[in-house]
Amino acid sequence: MFLLQTNTIFYSVLGGLNAALASLFAKLAVDSHTNIISEYILSLLLSSITALKYYYPIGLKEFTGFDLILKPENISYAVKALFVFLILVTNSLMWLFYSKSLAATGENSSSIAATGTQNLSNFCFTAFFGYIVFGSTMPSKWYLGIFFITVGLTLLSTTESSSNDANKKINKPKYSLQSKLKAQKLD
Repeated sequence: MFLLQTNTIFYSVLGGLNAALASLFAKLAVDSHTNIISEYILSLLLSSITALKYYYPIGLKEFTGFDLILKPENISYAVKALFVFLILVTNSLMWLFYSKSLAATGENSSSIAATGTQNLSNFCFTAFFGYIVFGSTMPSKWYLGIFFITVGLTLLSTTESSSNDANKKINKPKYSLQSKLKAQKLD
């Protein structure tokens, strides 16, 4: 039972991480941070090309295709397209890990542990990425809410596992059908 819960938690946390990454990439795809990232990539590419022209001057001085490719708006579109692609990839991974966490719960368990753990990890990773990438902070009420979600998830998971154990003990037959048939044959 503990191994199933461990797999459920592991896959749920991975699903929550990918959901948070998908929201991060979505914000980066439409936010002004994309322009900053595009300018940084453009400066890296231009400095690399300048270094290549300096160290390998044969043929690169005549090539003018870099001017067409390395326009700021082209780099910006490419970065936005990359972020949209990453949104699709991380959403696909999120659903994959969510499905695996549901499968790991087993037949007798509900999906509360998988869904709750994925949502909790999504909230926490989103707050972490928001702080790291955008410098946003959360109010103290948010932390109180996360605490209550964690306590509620823990209570639901422990009562669910104890009720499943109790149901197994209650529903366990004392005698099997074969033992009843053997008893009838002896009589």
